[in-house]
Formats: sequence, C-alpha cells, structure tokens
Amino acid sequence: ETYPSTPPVWFAESEETSVTNAVQILSNTTGRDNHVINQVGILLKELCRLHSIPEPPDVERLRTALDPLRLGDMNDDVVAQRMEAEDTEDIEEDEDSESEEELHLDMDDGEANAKSK
Repeated sequence: ETYPSTPPVWFAESEETSVTNAVQILSNTTGRDNHVINQVGILLKELCRLHSIPEPPDVERLRTALDPLRLGDMNDDVVAQRMEAEDTEDIEEDEDSESEEELHLDMDDGEANAKSK
C-alpha cells in the first residue's frame, strides 16, 4: 500500500551470500530507486559486480525507462498520476474480463437447463 514511497519487499530462495547481499541492498533504496523497474536494474548490476561478469548492455535502458527527461519533463507527481491511471485501467480491464466470464457461465447454465427440459 505504500509503494513506491517505500521499496518493495524482495526475497531469495538461494542461501548463497552474494544473492542474499544483492537482494538486501534493494531494501535500502529511496526515491525513484524504489520503483520495481529500477530495482531490477540495481539487482542486475549488483549480481554482475559480485560475480565479476559484465553487465548486459540493456541494463541501462531499465533506468531510463522512467527518466522524467524522456517522459517530456514531467514532474514526479505527473509521472505518479500517469502510472496510477495505468494501474486503474489494468484493474478495470480485469474486472471487465471477470464480468464477461461470469456472463458466459450464466449463459452456459441457461443452455444446460433448457436442454434438460
């Protein structure tokens, strides 16, 4: 309920120290770094560093995905409003889909009753 003002909660099934340390870093983020997309980038960079492997070239794209300059100089409030609106649209689409499924079930029940008569 407090996302993105607080970082999301992450866990690792692995007990490998490098993995648990990388995941632990994610609980100490603030601001834009609390966004999941940025957290994924942080996790990838940290795991690459801990395992001494090069970062994939696309990691930086994760960071710039929510960059306000790339979003037309919108301030944080506008970005948050846009993201909230998208979340609301997703919820409404899910509700519409559930309604259609219920309607389909009701129609199937009616057809079954008509056939049994």
